[in-house]
Amino acid sequence: MAHPGTRPSQHLVSKKYVWPTISQDCLEWAKACINCQRNKVQWHVSSPIARFDLPSQRFEHIHIDLVSLPPSRAHKMCLTIVDRFTRLPEAIPLVATLSKFFGIAHLRTTAYHPQANGLVERLHRQLKAVLLCHQETWYDALPAVLLGLRAAWKEDIGATTAELVYGELVHLPSEFLVPSDRHATVRDVIADLKDKFRYLAPTDTSRHETRSVFCFRDLSTCSHVLVRVGKIGPSFSPPYEGPYKVLARREKFFTVDYKRRPAAT
Repeated sequence: MAHPGTRPSQHLVSKKYVWPTISQDCLEWAKACINCQRNKVQWHVSSPIARFDLPSQRFEHIHIDLVSLPPSRAHKMCLTIVDRFTRLPEAIPLVATLSKFFGIAHLRTTAYHPQANGLVERLHRQLKAVLLCHQETWYDALPAVLLGLRAAWKEDIGATTAELVYGELVHLPSEFLVPSDRHATVRDVIADLKDKFRYLAPTDTSRHETRSVFCFRDLSTCSHVLVRVGKIGPSFSPPYEGPYKVLARREKFFTVDYKRRPAAT
């Protein structure tokens, strides 16, 4: 027979039986039920999204990811890059990455929490929305699409990414190129750019959605946890699996003994 919860179970038992610690015992008994913890879930754990450390200069920290696209000139993947300081987007069609060869420290995010790499995930949404019109020819359209993204005004940084990188607006294909009366030397241009970049300050990232934060206090000390099932299953399938033993505990994820195999969750 299933019990209805902590307080209803306590009320139901107290109608038939009496002992000194009946309230506490009923509470602990209801909380210890594994089947109820798997199925009767009202609050899912939602950890707060951490803030990125502000970079001290341009191109000091970059966010990278891989995005799958329809085949175009034998390319199916695209390496996307966003600079944390200037928000400059870059997308490179590729077959294999060379980050290990160049000594790039790759900090991974979990598959079920892409918000942790929100800068590049937002770039994916913009890229896919534009490249949807060029499904089979996106390889040829990619440079023009990136030019438009770099010339677009961004409210969170109060400028375009091209201004923060090149020091001025970029010329778009639809603009007329008017000859300038100013005849500056290379040394003058470099001095002008250095003077502009000297006053640049990093802008903190902004959140474009509101989400509730909830974490159980016992998560920092518990020995076993339940793992949420991230797929749509048949009717009456429990939304959680486990319990599984905690092997290692990090700030944003745990390593558990998942079916006798270490797995991060």
